[in-house]
Amino acid sequence: MKKHSAGDRDFARHIPLAIFGVVTALFLARPLFGFGTLLPIDIIDGAAPWKAAAPGGEPHNAFLSDTLDVHTHFANQSHDIRSGASSWWDRSIGGGIPSLKAGFSPLMWLYLVVPAWYAPGLVAAARTLLAAGLSYGFLRELRTNRVAATVGGVAYCISGYMVGWAGWPHSNVAAFLPGLFWAVERIVREPSLRRSVPVALVVAAMVVSNFPIVTIYGLLGAGFYALWRLGGCELGDSTTITRLRHALRSALVATWGVVVGLLLASLHVLTFSEYFNWADTSVRQGIPADSSIGGRYLISVLFPRPFGSAHAGETFWAEGQNWVETQSYAGMGVLILAVVALITVPRRRGSTGDAATRAVATRALWTIAILVGWLTYAGGPLTTLVQSVPLLGQNPVGRARVVMNLALAILAGLGTQAWIESGSNTHVVDLRRGLRLGAIGIGLFALATSSFWWNWLIEAKRLGVLRETATASVIPLLAGGAILGLLWWSRRSSRQESTGARFGAAVLAVVATELLIFAIPVATVVDRGDADLITPAHQVVTDALEPGERLGGDARTFFANTAQVTGFDDMRGHLLPPDGWSNVYEALDLGHAGVPGTVTNPWFTDVNPLNPALDRLAVGVWATNPASPLSGSRSTPPTSDGLVSTQPGTAIAGIDLQVPIGGLRAVTVTVDGTPTGDLIAKLRVAGSQFTGTAILDVAKSSDGRVDIALYGVEAVPGTPATVTFIRSEDEPISLAGLGDRVVVSTVAADDGLELLRSSDVVLYGRPTATSAWLVGAAIENDEPVSGTVHSTPIDARAGVVPIGSDTGLPTQPVTITGTAVVTRAEGGTVHVDVATSEPVLMVLSQPAYPGWKAYVDGEPVPILKTDGAFTGVVVSSGDHRVTLEYAPSHLRAATVLTALGVIFVLLSWALDRSRRKARQNTADILLIS
Repeated sequence: MKKHSAGDRDFARHIPLAIFGVVTALFLARPLFGFGTLLPIDIIDGAAPWKAAAPGGEPHNAFLSDTLDVHTHFANQSHDIRSGASSWWDRSIGGGIPSLKAGFSPLMWLYLVVPAWYAPGLVAAARTLLAAGLSYGFLRELRTNRVAATVGGVAYCISGYMVGWAGWPHSNVAAFLPGLFWAVERIVREPSLRRSVPVALVVAAMVVSNFPIVTIYGLLGAGFYALWRLGGCELGDSTTITRLRHALRSALVATWGVVVGLLLASLHVLTFSEYFNWADTSVRQGIPADSSIGGRYLISVLFPRPFGSAHAGETFWAEGQNWVETQSYAGMGVLILAVVALITVPRRRGSTGDAATRAVATRALWTIAILVGWLTYAGGPLTTLVQSVPLLGQNPVGRARVVMNLALAILAGLGTQAWIESGSNTHVVDLRRGLRLGAIGIGLFALATSSFWWNWLIEAKRLGVLRETATASVIPLLAGGAILGLLWWSRRSSRQESTGARFGAAVLAVVATELLIFAIPVATVVDRGDADLITPAHQVVTDALEPGERLGGDARTFFANTAQVTGFDDMRGHLLPPDGWSNVYEALDLGHAGVPGTVTNPWFTDVNPLNPALDRLAVGVWATNPASPLSGSRSTPPTSDGLVSTQPGTAIAGIDLQVPIGGLRAVTVTVDGTPTGDLIAKLRVAGSQFTGTAILDVAKSSDGRVDIALYGVEAVPGTPATVTFIRSEDEPISLAGLGDRVVVSTVAADDGLELLRSSDVVLYGRPTATSAWLVGAAIENDEPVSGTVHSTPIDARAGVVPIGSDTGLPTQPVTITGTAVVTRAEGGTVHVDVATSEPVLMVLSQPAYPGWKAYVDGEPVPILKTDGAFTGVVVSSGDHRVTLEYAPSHLRAATVLTALGVIFVLLSWALDRSRRKARQNTADILLIS
């Protein structure tokens, strides 16, 4: 039976759970109780088409855009599962990805049982409670009392890492991390086969939560902790051989647990590995050999806003970094308690028991915290060495900060326990040791940040953020003072059991208050109605796209990843681009990966919607900002096609224009000078056979020019038209209110595009788009000969898909007669009807991803990677139905491996239980005899 220290009787068993519940409720009150949704919708308010109806202003937390991507993925997947339309393939973004690529964290299963708008808040609450509960369990395994364990749980669940990365997969992985340390501690104490099962379950949960680098650093941290604990493990008067056997057995049990955990998660492991090896990972090659954050940012462990914050009105002004990637806020109170754990030691050297075990754990966790802090913030040879490992080198090393945050939180619990026991005969506070360690810590910190402070002061003054930074530092300083005051008070009080409980409760209140004040403002909460991302423009896109076609767009129009819940596919996406996709992006915009875009989240600027590369991506609709000039030929002064200018003081009652060749797409109004008054007017364009109206709002133009699109105008080229400006049905506008001079001209609909919308977003229909096309191919043995699996020229600058100069390709595809029509493109199924008079290569605008299988009239045929990116299938002459279906190529292997994992879990539990029972029976027999 476990023995715990004084204070447990004053902190009942149910109290910790109640405290965790209260902390979670305070942290997430609005989304948890249904008064809002935990989604950063205000980030997309700056993008078309939402911007037109948005209230304006800066986002509350500009760093949370990725969390919207996570939400849309799981909202889409859960909707498909509930509706019975689930598929292994998600074709909504970037040409398509495996549905399981994003993992299936147990926390995200909550999306299956609650509405999508409510799910983010519920998941965040579950994650907070899980992190707190597992931290609590780890500390109880170290034989702390309940109040100390509760301090550690609170200190971790709303620490800087957990709050900063909330909504990302990072925090889902991190929530399980204390469970891994807990399971390792149990193995170190008694390395039985049964105790490998918790390791396996936790590792599996971390892996499927889908952020491998956090899982790897967590495993490394837990491994280091295990080695340190084994070095100080108490085995009585056992021999060296016995200690070595114990260490070896512990290592084998823990390793077995990790292996079984990977087997349980094999479906995700194989899916992610396949995707990572297939995708364009060249972006990862740009990470420096030493990606440490910088020693100066270590101050964020103590103060939440030394460089500004993520909240509205306060910009994070640390050059080259961002708030989420740098801060590791633990709190002043937590750090003081962690130091207390280190300086409060057993009174007698060589003592054994729970106190000695906690002392070993304290030294292990402090070593971990220092090493990870140095690795992630200070950098140097150690960081370079770690990042030389291939997988570790493909992610910023700062992601390892989670291990430091966990170590400090657990140390806070150990410090609370140690201080409660410091008045007993078993422990003593080593002030000399504390002073030495404090001097060393301050010295190291000063060394790491010495070149920073003066520059920081100058920059903070220049930007005018010195006062707000100092104000934000008041709470940590007050919390630190409160903890020191409680330490002094408890030393002066009589050493009764109730004193320890009161001290622990007071410490808990201080730690929770300090961290909640930090955590609550970070997340964005909006009205639940805002979670519906569908606008009228979305319906226009949905109606315009044919099966297999996609939306494309400039900048962040339609915020690409929201396509996962808005009903159509988008050629873009925030993800590793499909193999060969980046080459097509370059044909559209060579700077698509530059700021504010990235390789994994492209930002296109001023793309010509006629660019033939869009045809290869099956872009049936192109979107751009409503303030962008409309496509089409423009009349320019002086011309004879109806350009009219008038002078100030006259009314604009009727301006004669001529419908341009190609048709009339828009009327352009250019105002010279500064308009006065509320200049929003209705524009009427009338011809002999048509009438069109639109709204003129000069305030939306930065250069005084406004393109006013006309819909449903069937104007005969060359016929006259009249432009009239009116405020109401009959009242004309005075030119004096428009400025010094007004020029009215036309935009011709002569480019082959169809203008679908222009109010909140400009949408062009692209009739030339096709999701499948045919290429003439020399066929031998039902396969194209070498070099004919390429259908386009190789020059990227010509606006087509670049292939590479080493392929020996023909410079132009062979022209053939025939058709390829996509009749169905849903999830992992595509149907293409092909009609041709000769053998051809049918090319589908879809990545050639492993796991796709092709059938022609029901007969299996091979898939050929075409143009370095797309899916090609050889089709003989005649009329045929080409069917493509996707299922993970490793599904059978993953099923077998997962089944083995389940079997090994059951065997590990059952065999160990049988062995324990046999040993117990033997002991009973010996006792009776």
